[in-house]
Amino acid sequence: MLTIKAEVQQDKQRSDKTYNVKVRFTMDRKVKRLSTSLFVTSNELTKDFKFKENTPTKKEIDNLVMYYKEQCRNFQVDHHNRPERAGNLCGNPDKCKGVQDT
Repeated sequence: MLTIKAEVQQDKQRSDKTYNVKVRFTMDRKVKRLSTSLFVTSNELTKDFKFKENTPTKKEIDNLVMYYKEQCRNFQVDHHNRPERAGNLCGNPDKCKGVQDT
């Protein structure tokens, strides 16, 4: 099952004291990260490097994650009738089971 989350990496602070928000895709314990154009300061993060609620950036991040989840759901539905294409992309059509809402 595919999970999609947004994160920052603690060790990747830029010289201007900001962190790049990355979208993390995890499937079968394999992780891929996609850089975004969003940056956050330490004021927008908790001590655990989670995003603080009710900030404008958090709302943008949530929208971006929801966009990717919706795209993956559409991809899954589109390929139900064409499993050979899903198999080419996932390596195995049986592993393309959906997107987990977490």
